[in-house]
Amino acid sequence: MFFLLNVISLIFRYCWNMSYSNHHFRAHFSCSMPLDDIGEKTTCKGFILSNIPLNQSNDSTKPDHPKKILMFLSGLMTCANEPYIQKAVHDLMDIYPELHNEYTVLVYENMHRTSLEVAVHIISFIEHYNSCLQTIEELNIVGFSAGGILASNVMANTSFLNDTCKRRIITYDTPMSVIHVMERFSQNWIYRFDFLYYYIVLNAYRTHVDNIRIRTILRNDQKGIHVYRGVDYALGQLKRIHGLTDKELVEKTGFNYVQPRLTEIHHLYFKEDPVIDVNFNIQYRNEQMRYLLENKPKITMLEKPGFEHCTDIWKNNHFAKYILGVLKSPPSIKLIKYYGKMK
Repeated sequence: MFFLLNVISLIFRYCWNMSYSNHHFRAHFSCSMPLDDIGEKTTCKGFILSNIPLNQSNDSTKPDHPKKILMFLSGLMTCANEPYIQKAVHDLMDIYPELHNEYTVLVYENMHRTSLEVAVHIISFIEHYNSCLQTIEELNIVGFSAGGILASNVMANTSFLNDTCKRRIITYDTPMSVIHVMERFSQNWIYRFDFLYYYIVLNAYRTHVDNIRIRTILRNDQKGIHVYRGVDYALGQLKRIHGLTDKELVEKTGFNYVQPRLTEIHHLYFKEDPVIDVNFNIQYRNEQMRYLLENKPKITMLEKPGFEHCTDIWKNNHFAKYILGVLKSPPSIKLIKYYGKMK
């Protein structure tokens, strides 16, 4: 019961802070670029929101595109410019105003496809930027919660960048496996994350570009929670919707440690996260490292005290300072003073 009360308090604080803070951010993402004409021709590839215009121009009065990219990916099933991303960028601009000139700050947004599908679209944009706008010397991708898994799958497919390009993945309370999260709570009678996930899935696919076909698959579940059949059925839905095998679903919903050479991975997480299993995350990382014979990424895992999930971002600008610390140097004692011990 104490755990349930903490979860309810966490959700209330998150929703309250999100609604309150959403009116106090400066509009840093003033430019938008549709991705339908980049790479593979397909509908609803989404938009890239940026702090600078993303166009091919020979106008000498316009500044060159920065050679460094800082991209943000939201959590849950769809990618959007969520308030917590706006808060992080707002704080970054406050503490480091030069960020605007040094980095192209990006957010990928697509409300018509799920995070299981969009990695190829983001990769196509990065390749377009590198070949048509500016050679990328530094690529940093920040993923909130499940957005960290998407970030790992994007970065794993950037072999077209120069070997000298710095690559960093920064995760914030990211589970190493979405399937494990669902299975972990499927036996819990009080807090059933798999029930919650059922409604997340319904909401994500309601605006999907392939909604008619997907609605046919989901129609037997539209009647309410009393017909919901648990985590196994939810995973079966995802496999049927996207035509995935068991192995492919595991790969798409799990963190990818098979990264290009010299990639850095920085995990930031709460010690008492109500959603993810910290011990499983550490075990997952250790098992993955055991199987990698080469190109092992440099990994730091920084543990924060508290019962939170991506929520202390509303209280202070520590997360922005953490990001800036990672961009400027490896995590140091200055960062540990905000977040506790490093694993």
